Amino acid sequence: MLEFKRKTYADSYLYNLQANKHDKNLVEFILKCDRIDKNSDAFRGILEDIKRQQTSSILYTVLTMDNVVLCINNVELPRAFKVFEAKDVRTNFGKNDQRSIFIDVTGIITLKDGYFVCRKIDVLITYLFDALGYLLYQTCPLKLVNNSNISIPATECFVALFDYIIDYLRIIGFAQNKEKISYLAGLYFLYHLMGKDLDTYSKNIAAKVAQISTSDTRAFELYYNLEDFDNIYTFTNLISDTFKLKGLTPEVFIAKWLYLYQEGTQYATELFTSFTKLIVNAYCGSYIVNQKQIERACGASMVKFSTSLLKLGVDEFDNRGYMESSELDSFERRDSYTMQLSESFLLKKIAIQESAKIKEDDLSSKDKTKEKVKSMIEYYTSINEENKISKAINIAANSIIHCMENESNKVAEGVLETVLENSRKYIKDSDKRLINETIDHSIGSFNENMIEARNNNNKEKASLYANKMVELRKCKAYI
Repeated sequence: MLEFKRKTYADSYLYNLQANKHDKNLVEFILKCDRIDKNSDAFRGILEDIKRQQTSSILYTVLTMDNVVLCINNVELPRAFKVFEAKDVRTNFGKNDQRSIFIDVTGIITLKDGYFVCRKIDVLITYLFDALGYLLYQTCPLKLVNNSNISIPATECFVALFDYIIDYLRIIGFAQNKEKISYLAGLYFLYHLMGKDLDTYSKNIAAKVAQISTSDTRAFELYYNLEDFDNIYTFTNLISDTFKLKGLTPEVFIAKWLYLYQEGTQYATELFTSFTKLIVNAYCGSYIVNQKQIERACGASMVKFSTSLLKLGVDEFDNRGYMESSELDSFERRDSYTMQLSESFLLKKIAIQESAKIKEDDLSSKDKTKEKVKSMIEYYTSINEENKISKAINIAANSIIHCMENESNKVAEGVLETVLENSRKYIKDSDKRLINETIDHSIGSFNENMIEARNNNNKEKASLYANKMVELRKCKAYI
C-alpha cells in the first residue's frame, strides 16, 4: 500500500450534501451534552452488567477507555451518529491529534435515585462494539485493512448488500451482468472504503468474491477510470451507464439502501467505519438495523468479519491476560456488594468463569475440549444463564474454524465436532444457522484451495484440505 489515508465524514459525498447542518449538530452535542463519569459509584451497576452480559472482555475494556465518552443530551442524535469519532472541542480544543469516540446513550441510560440505569444493555454493548471499530481504525488502520480475515469477508458483505439492492429493484440487465457488477463493487469497496491500492491482490480478492476467473478481469479495466470510485454517486453512475441499467440512479440506490437496511446506514456505502457499524449492529442482534435482511444477504461473512474484528481488538487493546494478579485486581471494577463477599467465594467464582472459557490451549485434544465444554455448560447452568451457552458455542465454533483456515497446529482434528456434539441441545436455531453458514463458507474455501493444490501437483496440501472438508461435513450432523 503506497499511502494510506484515514477517511472521516469530511470524505463522504453524502455527508457533504448537508455538512453544515451535521457539523453544527455534532459540535453542539459535544459541547452541551452531559458526560457520564464512568469512575463514579453511580455507574458501577452498569459496569457490572457489561461484565456479566458481554461475550468478549474487550468490550468492557472499550467501556473503560478514557477516550470513549458516554453522553446524555436533551435530544438524541440521528441514528447515523449514535457512535462517532471527532475532536473533543470541549476539552481538547486546538489539539488536532486527540480524537475521542462519542456514544450517545440518551434514552437508554438514565439517572434513577442517584444511580445510572441502562434499560437496553444489549444496545449499549452493540455501541461499544461500534466504538471498537473506530478505535482500531484510529490506532492501527493498516493492521485492520491488511487483515485478510477482515478484508475478504468485509468485501463479501458489501458486494452482497450492493447486489441485493439492484436485484431488489428488478432492473433489466442486472442478471446477465451480475458477475461484472459484483467485481466492480468489490474494487470500489477495497479502494474507496478500505483505502487499498487497486493492485493485483485487490483485484484477485474482488474476482474471488465475484466468483470469476482472474484472467477475465483484465478486460474489465476498460469499464472504469479511477475517478469513478471517488464516491457512491460516481460509482453508481458508472454501474448504471456501463451496463445500461435503466432506472438505477444514486438517489434511487440510496433510498432503497435505507429502506432495506435501516435509516442512518447510508454512510456505510462510503466510509469503512460506518460500514463496520452496519455489519456489527446486525451481528449483535439488538435490532438497531434491519438485521434479518443484512444477515440474509451476508450470511457467514457477517459472522467472520465481526469475530475477526473482536479478535483484533483483543490483540491490540485487551492486555488483561498478561497482567500480574495485583494489576488485574485494580483493573476490575467491583461494586460495594461484590466487595463484601467472602474472599473464598469470589476466588471460586473467578475460577469458574475462567474454566468456562474455551481457549486455544483447550483445543489440543478432543478430551480437553470435551472437558472444557462440560465446564462451560456447568457454569452457565449454575448461575441460571443457560441462554448464553448458545452464543458462547457460536463464538467458539467460529474461532475453531478460523484456526483451521489458518492451519493452526494447536487445533487437533475433531475438536469442532466434539464441541458441537456435547452442546447440541443448548444451541439455538439462529446460532445453528450461523454456524452452518460459516461451515459451508469454509468448505467452499477449502475446496478452492484443494483444487489449486492439485493443479500445482501438491498432493500433501490437497489431502490436507480434503480432510478438513470431511471434518467440517461431519460437524453438520449436529446442527
